[in-house]
Amino acid sequence: PVRLKIPGFLPEITSFKSQREAFNFYKNYLENEINKEGFMGWIITPVLPVQVDVNVIVSHILKKKEDPKRGSYLSLLIPAIKKPAEVWFRIGRNTKTGRREWRLSYISIFGERGLKYFVVFDISRKGIKSITAFPSNSKYLDKLRGIRDHLKKLGWLIYMGY
Repeated sequence: PVRLKIPGFLPEITSFKSQREAFNFYKNYLENEINKEGFMGWIITPVLPVQVDVNVIVSHILKKKEDPKRGSYLSLLIPAIKKPAEVWFRIGRNTKTGRREWRLSYISIFGERGLKYFVVFDISRKGIKSITAFPSNSKYLDKLRGIRDHLKKLGWLIYMGY
């Protein structure tokens, strides 16, 4: 599989004096990157154009206080969406409403000098819903693809960028 070069990580959440300072930093960073690569909040991908709502993404990142590294992975967002290794179509349940909904999971591989990270972005009809970045772990990756026993989640590979 094609590995994307790691563009450099952003500062961790704990390096900021406050949540507001972290929010503003990450928001400004993403807005600048989207303005370089996209058009009015949309990024063109090999599958579908993706709407990037900066406020939703940054709020999602800052919500998980137990993982201060989450913000540092935002530098991987645009390259991961533009050049995914795989895109999976999944059907699952919305945890808030209980309704079935579709999502696209964009999976990208970043690595160099022995480091290897998977980055997964879940996208629904309303835009990016979640971001996950982690070192190589195939069992967890299969879970995010939607491959599970007894068809609890259904996942279909719809794009391969290899």
